Amino acid sequence: DIVNDSHRARVLSVTGDAIAAPDVPHHGELTFTLYASTLSPLAEHSVLIAALIMIFVYIFILLEVIHRTLVALFGSFVALFFLFLMHGGHTESIHTIMLHMEWSTLGLLFGMMLLVGELSHTGIFEWCAVRLLVASKGSFNRLMIILC
Repeated sequence: DIVNDSHRARVLSVTGDAIAAPDVPHHGELTFTLYASTLSPLAEHSVLIAALIMIFVYIFILLEVIHRTLVALFGSFVALFFLFLMHGGHTESIHTIMLHMEWSTLGLLFGMMLLVGELSHTGIFEWCAVRLLVASKGSFNRLMIILC
C-alpha cells in the first residue's frame, strides 16, 4: 500500500505476520511505516555544513564577542535553516526534530555543566592548575606529558 503525503514523500506501510521470525512467539500484527523523501542537492554536503557550523560556533564561543548562549542558539537556528533547505523548503514537525535529539547525551552534558559551574566557585580548578605547574617545574613539555 503506497500513499502520497503532503510533502511529496512516499509512504510505504507494511502489515502482516510473515515478517516475524518463526522461533519468536508472536501475538498480533507487526506494523511499520517507512518514510522516504527526496532531498535537495545541498544534502550531499550535510556533514561539511554541520562541521562548519560547529567550527564557527566554537570560534565565536572562544572569542567571547557574543555570549555563548546566544552563539549556541544562533548555531542551532542556522542548522535548522539548513535542514529546511535540504528538505526542499518543507519543514519537519517539532516532534520529528525532537526525535533527532540524543537526550541521554544532552542530559550528560547538562549534568557536567552543573558540576563544573558549581565546582568553579570552590577554586578547585585553580588549585589543580597550580599543582600541575608545580609538578611540571615550569616546563611546557613536562606539563603536556602530565596532562596527557
